[in-house]
Amino acid sequence: MMKNDMKKSFNWRGLVTFTLIMGILVETVSGIVLYITPLGRFANWTNWAFWGLDKQEWIAIHTIFGYLLLIIIGLHLYFNRRVVARFIWSKIHRSLNLKREFIAALALIVFVFAGTLGNIPPFSSMMDLGREAKLSWEKNSDEAAVHGGRWAQSIQEDNHALATRRGGGGRWRNTE
Repeated sequence: MMKNDMKKSFNWRGLVTFTLIMGILVETVSGIVLYITPLGRFANWTNWAFWGLDKQEWIAIHTIFGYLLLIIIGLHLYFNRRVVARFIWSKIHRSLNLKREFIAALALIVFVFAGTLGNIPPFSSMMDLGREAKLSWEKNSDEAAVHGGRWAQSIQEDNHALATRRGGGGRWRNTE
C-alpha cells in the first residue's frame, strides 16, 4: 500500500490546539468589545450592535467561549501531561534558585489583585477609561432628546457613580 492511500487518524491534540488558539482570539475580541460597549439601558434603547451582534449576544459569546476555553485548557493539559509534569518537576528542582522570582511573581499578582479591588491607580484609571467609553455612547447620541429628562437624569447618575465608591470594597457601584 502506498503512503497516500493510508488514512490518517484524527489528531485530537491538533483539534485542541487550534480550538485553544481560536477561542483565545474570540475571547480577546469579545472582551475588547464588551470593554467599550455602552451601558445596558442605552444599548437596549438604541438597539446598539457591533458587527451585527447586540450587547447580550456579545455577553453570551464571551461567557460561552470562556467556559469552552476552560474545557479546552483541561484537555490541553491532559494531552500534554508528560511534558507539563516534566516542566513542573524541573522547575521544582530548580526552585531553590528561583525563590526571588517566585516571590516577585506572587507579589505582582497580589499587587494587581489588591490594586484592582482597592481602586488604586493605574487600575482604577483603566476601569474609569472603560466606564467613560461606555458613557461616551450616550453623550454622543441624538437619542437623548427622545427620552427627555429621564435620560439626562440617568446620565448624571452614571457620572456621579463614576466618582462614587461603594463602601467596604472600593468597587464601583453598578448602575445598570
